[in-house]
Amino acid sequence: MSHTFTDPSGLSRYGWTDALDHTFAAHYEAGLVPARVSRVDRGLCTAITASGPVRATFAAPYPPDPLLTPCTGDWAALRPGAEPHLVALLPRHSAIVRSSASRSSHGQVLAANVDTVAVVAPTGRRPSPATCAPPTGSGTGSHDRPAPH
Repeated sequence: MSHTFTDPSGLSRYGWTDALDHTFAAHYEAGLVPARVSRVDRGLCTAITASGPVRATFAAPYPPDPLLTPCTGDWAALRPGAEPHLVALLPRHSAIVRSSASRSSHGQVLAANVDTVAVVAPTGRRPSPATCAPPTGSGTGSHDRPAPH
């Protein structure tokens, strides 16, 4: 079954593109719908679909890997219905990752598929050198660049 990108859903305002639509082709055939994750709370997430926002479950990766867990900004394949469920994540084109809050060596993805980031710091006191350090990047290439001074 062929699928042509016309976006009657309005998801393009959330970043849905022809390329994502093409990547999603097999998921359409499986009866799944595209969804943009807008919030994640311990095993549940809020996702935006063509029908509006839904609360959905997702399976945690095994072995546990915070870099593979859904996060805000992810595009996902969602099984709609009375109990919506995220079935798969689409590949990320970027990610903002921090060190885990625990003492493990895992990172935590704060946001995915981000095009622009603004770093804001208070002006009332002198910033520490760590605050002003250039970003180390997410490993996605050309998207990793500090803002011009």
